[in-house]
Amino acid sequence: MLKKTLIAINIIGAMIFILVVGFTITRLTVHDLVSVDQQLRKNIIQLAYEHYDNPLEHIAMKLGKGRIISVNPPASAEVQFFTLFHIPLGILRGQPDVKLEILQNLINPHEETDKIQRAKEAVRKFMDDQGMELIYSSFSLHPSNFLVGISSGQNKESRTMRISSEWLRPVYVFQEKKFINNDCQVYQYEVSAENYKVIEIQTAWPRWFQPEEKNDCPDVYSQPTKSKEELENFAFKFFLNIPRYNRLLLSSDESDFSPKFTELKYFYEWLWEDDSISLPEGLTGDPYQHPVIKIILTKDGRLDYYLNTTELFEKIDKE
Repeated sequence: MLKKTLIAINIIGAMIFILVVGFTITRLTVHDLVSVDQQLRKNIIQLAYEHYDNPLEHIAMKLGKGRIISVNPPASAEVQFFTLFHIPLGILRGQPDVKLEILQNLINPHEETDKIQRAKEAVRKFMDDQGMELIYSSFSLHPSNFLVGISSGQNKESRTMRISSEWLRPVYVFQEKKFINNDCQVYQYEVSAENYKVIEIQTAWPRWFQPEEKNDCPDVYSQPTKSKEELENFAFKFFLNIPRYNRLLLSSDESDFSPKFTELKYFYEWLWEDDSISLPEGLTGDPYQHPVIKIILTKDGRLDYYLNTTELFEKIDKE
């Protein structure tokens, strides 16, 4: 009887030892690939736990650890979980490399109807099209191409960024219902939720569009091309929409306003950067450190991209 008891104790002890070793290995080897605020991380991991409804997966998650692969703070993130001995949780579903996308509802659109409507009107005014049909898409705490934080790492591959909450600039995102020139894409607009200025315009696949339908889309670059000179006046009209920079355009001294011009295979690009204003020391802008106005036109004369971050620097400019 004593012998059997000793054997049982040894077996239990060995199992506990294996669990401890497996647990320790995972804890020591699984790390986030991006740096995020601890509270945000806690929220993301909690939402991930709620996604898994299999009791066996819940146990495996408790014995292991999750890591954040990527994040669009704090609207969405990608998470990957590992159980004992750094074994991917996805192996339980036959998908060892599976990553879980987490989405957070930051606002209730029904509670912000007036603000969303005001943002829509700002787009219609900017595009001079009062009949434009816009569909509310989402809310983000920063535009697609404006992110500010404390950067670490020596190169793009290893660099991480801890987001600065003071530099979050929330936007409403809309998609136009009408296709662009019979193309399968639509314009997507990002409007400041603070001052209702149009920050960014880009082309996008409609949210209601099915991937298999892309095969039936026309060739958007088949139209006759135009020269830079033919399209430059159209491009500069977007700069004129920013009153505080009108003086640069209307100045008799052309050196006051000289956007950088780049010709690409299908596009013409104009980029102007205001070097007189910069982020505070220690902060990094992704992708720009200064206010910029960027216009991209297709060579057949269609707007492809617009970015104006000058308004987003307004707070620092007033200090």
